Amino acid sequence: MRDVKNSVSIVLPIKNGLSYLPALENYFELNLSPNDQLILINDGSDDGSENFLTGWKRRSQNVNLINTKGIGLVTCLNLGVQESVHEWIARFDVDDLYSNNRIEHQYSAITSKAVAIFADYRFIDSNGKNYGRITSPLLPVPTALSLINNLRTAHPCAFYKKTAVIESGGYREEDFLAEDLSLWLRMSRIGEIITVPNLLLNYRISESSTTSVNRNKAISQKNKILKSISLEKSLFYKCLEDIQSIFEYYEKFEESESRKLLLVNDLIAFQSSLKLKKGALFDIMLIALRHLGRSSTISELFQLYFEKSQRGKLRIENVLKI
Repeated sequence: MRDVKNSVSIVLPIKNGLSYLPALENYFELNLSPNDQLILINDGSDDGSENFLTGWKRRSQNVNLINTKGIGLVTCLNLGVQESVHEWIARFDVDDLYSNNRIEHQYSAITSKAVAIFADYRFIDSNGKNYGRITSPLLPVPTALSLINNLRTAHPCAFYKKTAVIESGGYREEDFLAEDLSLWLRMSRIGEIITVPNLLLNYRISESSTTSVNRNKAISQKNKILKSISLEKSLFYKCLEDIQSIFEYYEKFEESESRKLLLVNDLIAFQSSLKLKKGALFDIMLIALRHLGRSSTISELFQLYFEKSQRGKLRIENVLKI
């Protein structure tokens, strides 16, 4: 258990999340340290969430309850950051599931240069069915490069430094639907974004999730942000230069083949998006052939594409139900 000086603030926005709240209360009862701050922001819920949260506040000394009237996710998140009393903040979402040791894993990874820490996560549906694990890049340069695809730094398990969020300008309303990507891009310019090789989040693809309802808009907003806050081309060439040592580092952890494949995928997306010289794509292909030629890697590649197609199908089904 973390001591007082290692306490964190948790920011949890809630909009009609009553069905998930009892399980969340049990989770935090097990996983909070005495001086952790749990900021629950109830944004105009009309499903009974406010009554439950009021009772939760009475039962827990950790809870700071804020009731707002439909101010929206971005404003709620900035409010949570402002109200945080600790330097490190853990983001949680009401409908997702988390590992019991999530905060400990991320807190133990803090370095002097780190401004944000992420983790591996798994997609699940409303019934808990597994739709694939997304492995994280671990190291600072591959993690920054991965922002080109905005897949491997999941917002619901963000663990970030309050002063870095504020210095970067916080969440911006004009970036909504990709407000997290915008913030990570800006934060990556003042410090290091890293990840831990642990599965800490089960990310629920539900009928009401933003990713299901506004999928196309989110993709369009992502592309717009990537044009306005571009990634440094040096990230690409640094990854190519260090690819051997990066792959060797991945071998120390589980899911190493998936980490390698997703890094190659990020390199291809980076080359395509920024229209780097054609020789860069050839270099990537040589790397893939040299390092990813094993049968186990081919099997992993098919699995990744199959899981991606299944998630796409689930999102379409969810939209049709609305």
